[in-house]
Amino acid sequence: MKRENTEISAQLSALVGSRICHDLISPLGAISNGIELLEMSNLADTPEVQLIAESIANANARILFFRVAFGSSTETQRINQSEINQTLGAIAAGARVQYRWQAAGDHSRPDVRILFLLILCIESAMAFGGEITVQSVDAKWRICGEADKLKIDQPLWDTLSAPSSQAAKIPASAVHFALVTEHCRAADRRLKVDLTDQKIRIEF
Repeated sequence: MKRENTEISAQLSALVGSRICHDLISPLGAISNGIELLEMSNLADTPEVQLIAESIANANARILFFRVAFGSSTETQRINQSEINQTLGAIAAGARVQYRWQAAGDHSRPDVRILFLLILCIESAMAFGGEITVQSVDAKWRICGEADKLKIDQPLWDTLSAPSSQAAKIPASAVHFALVTEHCRAADRRLKVDLTDQKIRIEF
C-alpha cells in the first residue's frame, strides 16, 4: 500500500508539473510575439529589449526542459533526437554548462525524463560550469558530468540509492533528486553512481 501511495504521489506531481508548464507557455509565447513585432518595426534595437528577448528565449527553453523533466509521460510516448538537441541547445545558450547528447534516434519519454532529472542533479554540482554528456551504451544509459571543480553535496547524492523515506529531508531546490529516485523505482531501474572531484558518472 505504501508503494502504491508513493506511485500515486509521483503521478500527481508529474501532472502538476505538466499543468504549470502548459499554463506558462502561453504568456511567454505572447511576450515573444510582442518582441517580434518590435523587431519588425525597428524598435527592438536597444539593450533593454535585447535583454528581454534573451530572457524570454531562456525561459521558453527552460519550460520545454521542465515539461519533460517534471511532466507526466507514458511508456508509449517517444521523443526524437532533434527535439532533445533543440531543447538542450537552447538552455545551453549563454550558460556555463554545455551538453552533448550522443544517443541517436527516438527515445522513450520516461527514460528521457530520468535523464533530464539527472542533468539537473549534475548541474547542481557545477557551480563554475562544465560539460554533461549523455550516451546509450549496450542498451544502457550513461550520463557523465565533467568540470575543473565540482561541488558535491554528499547527503543529496546519497539519496539516489537511499530509501524513499529520505525524500522528506530534501529541500525544494533539490526536488529532482527525490523525483529521479521515485521514477527509477517505478521503472525498476537502478542507478549506479560514481563521484570524483572532477567527474560524475551515472549509469542505469
